Amino acid sequence: MQEVRIGFVGAGGNARGHMARLADVEGASIVAICDIFEDAARAAADEHGATAYTDHNAMLDEVEMDALYVSVPPFAHTDAEILAAEAGLHLFIEKPVVLDMDKGLQILEAIENAGVLSSVGYQRIAFAPGSRIGRSRWSPRTAGAACRARRGGG
Repeated sequence: MQEVRIGFVGAGGNARGHMARLADVEGASIVAICDIFEDAARAAADEHGATAYTDHNAMLDEVEMDALYVSVPPFAHTDAEILAAEAGLHLFIEKPVVLDMDKGLQILEAIENAGVLSSVGYQRIAFAPGSRIGRSRWSPRTAGAACRARRGGG
C-alpha cells in the first residue's frame, strides 16, 4: 500500500481529533502540522512524528504531501485551500469553509481547476443527539432542508 502523506493547517481541538483518527489508518502518515501558535504546532507534530510550522506557505513550499486538512476557525480561512489545490493536494476542509461567499467561490474554482478531491467535514452534526431526534421525527416525511442551530462556543 502506498503511503498517503498528510499535512494539517490548524492544531486545535478539531484538528487533533482528526489527527488521532488518522493515526489509526494504515498507510496514512501525518508529515507536517501548521498552527499560528507554535506550542500547539510543536506539541501535535511531536505526537505524530511530523514537522511543525507556524506559516502554511512555508509548509506547503517545503514538505512533500498528498493531502491537506484545513481545520481552522471560519475567520482564519485565507489562502491555504487555494494554494494547496494549486499544488495538487487533495483537501479536507473543516466546516464552515468561509464566512464570505466570494472567498468560498475562489476556493471552489481552485479545487475544480486543479481537479483535486475535496471534502467538507460535517461529522459532528450528523451524529449529534439533536440530529438523531430530528431524523426519527422526520423519517416518514420528505424535507427540503433541515437546519440546526446552537448557542455558545465549542
